[in-house]
Amino acid sequence: MKATLLKALEEGVEPLTTIPRDAAWIVDAMAILQVTKTTTNMTYSELASAVFNGITRGTQPDGRIDWVVDAYPEISIKNVERDRRSAAASGSLTTKIRTGAQKVDQQLKKSLRSGAFKAALTQFLLQEWSSKKYASRLEKQALFVTAGDQCFRLKANDGMTEVIKAEVAGLRCTQEEADTRMLLNAAHTADHGAPGVVIKSPDSDVAVIALSVSHQIKTQLIFRTGTQHRTRYLDLTAIGQRLGQEVCSALPGYHAFSGCDSTSAFTGRGKVSGFKLLKEDELFRSTMAGIGQSFNMSADQLAKGEKAICSLYGEKPHTSVNDVRHRMFGTQTTDPCRLPPCQSAAHNHLRRANYQAAIWRMCLESCPDVPSPHGHGWIVTDSEVTIKWLDVSPAPTAVMECVSCKCQQCADKRCSCKKNRLHCTGACKCMSENCANSKETGTDDFDSDDESDDE
Repeated sequence: MKATLLKALEEGVEPLTTIPRDAAWIVDAMAILQVTKTTTNMTYSELASAVFNGITRGTQPDGRIDWVVDAYPEISIKNVERDRRSAAASGSLTTKIRTGAQKVDQQLKKSLRSGAFKAALTQFLLQEWSSKKYASRLEKQALFVTAGDQCFRLKANDGMTEVIKAEVAGLRCTQEEADTRMLLNAAHTADHGAPGVVIKSPDSDVAVIALSVSHQIKTQLIFRTGTQHRTRYLDLTAIGQRLGQEVCSALPGYHAFSGCDSTSAFTGRGKVSGFKLLKEDELFRSTMAGIGQSFNMSADQLAKGEKAICSLYGEKPHTSVNDVRHRMFGTQTTDPCRLPPCQSAAHNHLRRANYQAAIWRMCLESCPDVPSPHGHGWIVTDSEVTIKWLDVSPAPTAVMECVSCKCQQCADKRCSCKKNRLHCTGACKCMSENCANSKETGTDDFDSDDESDDE
């Protein structure tokens, strides 16, 4: 799990018991929205008030707070994971927000799975917090609110009768993820003299990215994580100093390589064992440090990445994943899921990890030049992004033709043919022309689930 990596990172550095009084706060917007409790007949204005309370709770009345939200472009590598989560949770809803008096949908969490709704909600919250009724609640605080590619500073006037809203030109940003944008805001805060920055997020991705640039942000970086009743404050600056700049620089590549929301994990190869390798093996560490330095991977980098996969499986002398698969099969396991990927799958995985790590490494750039994910381990068709698993057939034709199912109509994923991304043939029990997976009636758009990033 990603959380186990965070535990390994903080080992040896005790959580903070106090934080600088004048520390600025960078808040993960979606994390607050997800935990904000709604009640029956709650209106959107009341929701805005509840979210505002969640943002400002525990902060200083004269400090700075940055509320940072994702952007939702039509083409995104995040769409694969968002679609998977939405399907697992029985879909999503898209509610239109017309007025503040409108009642909040009782299935708000389903609406929050829609990028269009979240973008609309962000604009509504910005408008609501800019109204004069929030002047007295802001007091002397400065609230920075991101919306799309813009960021606005909200501050009450001297008489606390109006809220002054002004765009912050230095924080205009085209980054998609709040995970990276929070670091851009943290750097902006540090440049304006904050003695410390508290990043409030439950996502260990943010801690990893923050550690990788901790030596570039000239203030104390603190990561607030955990639940409401079990909160801890991690001194990322101290953790970064203990790990050393070499390890910290390799973290984005390693985290994407070993599995995150946009890349699959290696079954049975946990984050902690790989992190131990990262600290102890100089060649593995240098390979991870090279992942994401640019969006394109050379043949030499792919070869080094393949060797790193062999090392992850305890086969350090080997340089070919195909050789390791052949050696491990039968002698260690007959479960194909516990074998390393074949070379074609490994190279596509490395391209995806490299693409994601490259985005993370550009977290301090306001307008990074990010190419289309097409050709980097994904396939983009119109606005749809799908994972490219292989460049070759998963098995020789003679073997593939031997796969047959015993279904009646093959309408779901339990069908062994669909699971292997094959059309049913005359060898299948469903030989009926009504089979939903036949060459005539089916399509080539087979469903495929990314591996969990837990292990």
